[in-house]
Amino acid sequence: MAVIKVERGSIAEQLLQFGDIITNINDKKIESQKEFEELLTEFSKNDYNSNI
Repeated sequence: MAVIKVERGSIAEQLLQFGDIITNINDKKIESQKEFEELLTEFSKNDYNSNI
């Protein structure tokens, strides 16, 4: 998944920049848009306990 937009003032802005490629979340490889959204939801529930 390619980063195409990062909200100013967000935590994501401190970690990501335009053009970054997200290949996994918490050591789980991203295979599809749906899987990315599911993992991101899981990440959001755990706040800062996850690694992107």
